[in-house]
Amino acid sequence: MVQLSYDNPSSRAGTVQNRIRTMSLRNTRTAQVVNWDINGGVTDGTYTIECYDPTGVYLLATASYVASSKTAAQIAASVAAAVLASSTWRGLITACAVVNTDQLDITFGLNANDLDYVVRKTSATPAGPTDPTTSTSAGLTRVAVGIILQSDTSGGWTTTYTDAAIAYGVTFYQGPSMQPEDLSLAPSVGDADFAVLACGSIDVAIASGVTVDKGDKAYFNPSAKTWSNASSGSHVLVEGALWQTTGTTVQTVYVNLPSET
Repeated sequence: MVQLSYDNPSSRAGTVQNRIRTMSLRNTRTAQVVNWDINGGVTDGTYTIECYDPTGVYLLATASYVASSKTAAQIAASVAAAVLASSTWRGLITACAVVNTDQLDITFGLNANDLDYVVRKTSATPAGPTDPTTSTSAGLTRVAVGIILQSDTSGGWTTTYTDAAIAYGVTFYQGPSMQPEDLSLAPSVGDADFAVLACGSIDVAIASGVTVDKGDKAYFNPSAKTWSNASSGSHVLVEGALWQTTGTTVQTVYVNLPSET
């Protein structure tokens, strides 16, 4: 379809447009990660890894590789390929990768509560590989509303605000499907995309004993998660942000992030 130009007949200088701008961030859920270390083993034979239900009774998935004159790194890579080639394994996991040269990291991912699958090597597996070990990845960070999130400079985000030039925006309540208003409750199951207000006005919590005035510059304390109109109490300037109302407790601030003075 050809895109044609369009002149809005009601457009005129001085018309105020929608000033609200948001951006989406990813809050990754917790996951079970199983590590299997081939441990430098180079003995010929069949290397088999099995996954059982949390009771350790019911076999859910299995994968094998027959090694002959292979390095530990090659064995690890071949077992990983066998896992990824298995439809039953793929129905349980989100990733399987070689780490530290000759180790497998298998990440499960059906539900946030699926953190206790039992993964074993078979007794027939040649000597050398260690027993698989399980750990739980970090995930589903509980993020308070009305605070600034900024880039961690590694593709993610942090709740420790230091510089509006790398800030994403201010968190706001988006319903229990993303994050419960009561932060003592568990967040949603599964990876969650949530938005922050990058440009616009939002109500935020004022530091105790502070009165802000409309037109004042805005400051934020990432530790106390409070806002102010001065740098006292470890509050850091939010460049470009101004108070829209006057008062205490909860007031309205306008932000335009990222921003620099």
